[in-house]
Amino acid sequence: GVTLLSLGIIWVRNTMEKVTGLSDTAFATAQQELQERMGSNDAFYVKGNSFKVKRGGTIDITSGAQNILTDLKTFTIDAKSTGTVNIPSQNIEIIYSKTPFTLKANEKAPAIVRVKIPNDIAIGSKPVINLILKEGSNDVGEPKQVTLEITT
Repeated sequence: GVTLLSLGIIWVRNTMEKVTGLSDTAFATAQQELQERMGSNDAFYVKGNSFKVKRGGTIDITSGAQNILTDLKTFTIDAKSTGTVNIPSQNIEIIYSKTPFTLKANEKAPAIVRVKIPNDIAIGSKPVINLILKEGSNDVGEPKQVTLEITT
């Protein structure tokens, strides 16, 4: 019993280290992407507008915000599935580097939009995710639309 418990604790520790490392790597990659591709007047950035994802799979979409306003502001990302093929709202998760973004003027911060695709969604369908950067109840910048093509 003690041996199994010890092995279980080691397995959990190793798994958590891998997840944390993946998370840190994902945010480092997102931050680099923002620095390289986001213009000085861009409030909201999403890497790409079309992705292929397997039925039952998960996709992480790099995104980020920049405070183009003059003083400290707090931002969130609103994500909704629209169109003829719907992804349930509980399957869309926004993972922030700062929760939510509280940014000084001209400061940038990454976020990951994680979408979990249901197992029962039709192959070949193309659900659409609308992403909107918000400061309070106000939309900031241009909304982004991402199309997901479901594969096997």
